[in-house]
Amino acid sequence: MSLFSNFLNIGQTLSSAASAFGDDVLNVKKALGGLGFYKTPDFGRTPYPDSDLFDGLKSFQKSNGLKPDGMMKPDGPTETGLNKSLLNSGIGNKLFQHEPGRSPLHWPSGRSGAESVTPKLIMPLPERQKLPEQSFPVSSESTASNRRTVDAMMKSSDDGDLPHLFADSLGTTKPKAVSEYGDFMGQLRERDPDRAARFEKAVMDKLPEASRARLAQMTGSVDNIPKPAGDLTGSSKNDTINNPKEKASGGSNIGTDGVFERFRERLAPREGGYAERPESADPGGPTQKGISQKILNTLRAKSDWQHLPANSKDLSDEQINNVYRKEFFDKPQINKLHAVPGLKEAAQKLAEQVFDAGVLHGPEDAGKWLQQSLDKELGVDSRTSAPDGSKIYDGIIGTKTRKALSQAVRQGKISAVNNGIVDRRKAYMQTRSSFSANKGWIPRAESFRMKQGK
Repeated sequence: MSLFSNFLNIGQTLSSAASAFGDDVLNVKKALGGLGFYKTPDFGRTPYPDSDLFDGLKSFQKSNGLKPDGMMKPDGPTETGLNKSLLNSGIGNKLFQHEPGRSPLHWPSGRSGAESVTPKLIMPLPERQKLPEQSFPVSSESTASNRRTVDAMMKSSDDGDLPHLFADSLGTTKPKAVSEYGDFMGQLRERDPDRAARFEKAVMDKLPEASRARLAQMTGSVDNIPKPAGDLTGSSKNDTINNPKEKASGGSNIGTDGVFERFRERLAPREGGYAERPESADPGGPTQKGISQKILNTLRAKSDWQHLPANSKDLSDEQINNVYRKEFFDKPQINKLHAVPGLKEAAQKLAEQVFDAGVLHGPEDAGKWLQQSLDKELGVDSRTSAPDGSKIYDGIIGTKTRKALSQAVRQGKISAVNNGIVDRRKAYMQTRSSFSANKGWIPRAESFRMKQGK
């Protein structure tokens, strides 16, 4: 445990390639801002990791002789350096007026309606336990061995027996095994985040429930332990997203690529739980984890979704995940969008932003904003002819749109395309009658903005 951990004590590694705790993000932004390495936007700090956060981390690291990788690990050199700087500057106590070791902010479980609002932050958060087992040192030999293993994995798409070997090791829940696995996964995430997500699930699916529970205890939060496949956003162990019966009646196989799972996991805190708000704030009516009564009624009119309950409050986690997968991920072809060559490296947030915008306002609008932004940056006109002869954006993310996206990547214009979507989302939000009641829409859109040229 770091000597200076009384100010910052993050729960998991903070990096651009992984999801993060909302309170960790807010606290790091606060610390960096107090030290002059992060400028708070006019709309305020958000609990979403953004490019300014990671740029601020890199600037702090460069200024303090640390590796400028934009990554911050629990009890790592960057966390320690930040805490030391907060202490030496005398601003730590001013910024973090809370009990030592206690994170001041966390997510509630509330929901803000059909088009969502950023969840309010409440305090205090019960202390996130970090047991002694977590801090078991990883030897240089183990780190080197993990590096060689990851190097070998990059030469083949086949994981072989590795998931079984790690599962056997983790099944003992020995501190040494847990720490070495954590080091391995950290290295794999840096090299290939998508493959790391698939690998994690493969390992966790092979562990008995008791071992997963023990691992959760050792990390201090169940959220730090990957759930088995089909267990997203709090699904019970009996929920089976891959259930053949569910698939036959309108569900959709989650798949093995890990992209949907990651996007869905990060969507969950934005959408919250169940909420009933006035029509002026939520025209979609009562909403369960992002699925409004209006959306549900539309779905139930289709043969694929007639099995869904009539009341949005009665939707199960399994049903909600299947709706998100089929209607907001599969149909708009988000996976193909994410797979455009070079996109993940040049604009990691773009595909997720299109998914998020589709959930919030509809996949067709999200597709139109992408097309409009591409046209503006590439200087082309991709509109099609409507029956009345007018020119329209069809909002379909097909081959033509993906080719234009690939061109934007090659020309170095992809960050401008991504930010164009942000701007169009914001402009649309301000036309909605419920805009004034949903102050979280703008920060939500802005969380996807990128630095130009990055």
